[in-house]
Amino acid sequence: MFDIISLATNVIDKLFPDKTEAAAQKVKLVELQQSGELKDLELFLQDVKSAREREIAVKDSMPAILSLLSLALFAFTLYALFSNMISHDTSEVAYMLLGTVTSLITTVFGYYFGTTRGSNLKTTMMVDMQKAADYRKKDV
Repeated sequence: MFDIISLATNVIDKLFPDKTEAAAQKVKLVELQQSGELKDLELFLQDVKSAREREIAVKDSMPAILSLLSLALFAFTLYALFSNMISHDTSEVAYMLLGTVTSLITTVFGYYFGTTRGSNLKTTMMVDMQKAADYRKKDV
């Protein structure tokens, strides 16, 4: 289970050095929790975590295979469009296919480069914030 409130409180303390502003932000955080909006975030984070844990546990090559097939489909679509393999009559369909495949490639790159790198950066930042919070508690 994620402890979003304590994590968000640490972030607020880090972002708002002014104690009154930090307190106001914490009140807004509690309001979000009471309205149920944080529950959606918690469910989303649990879903992401379970997907990552599954991939680590299973260690299958299916995501890599699907990614390579997506790249091959993208390359073939570009080749077909620019080498005049596709007639003018069907070019609109080919451009729609190119848009769909481009969206697929964007998702693949986001998975391998954006999400993982962003997640690692986020994890590092959370650890640093927790260390800073623990250090402040020792000083008090």
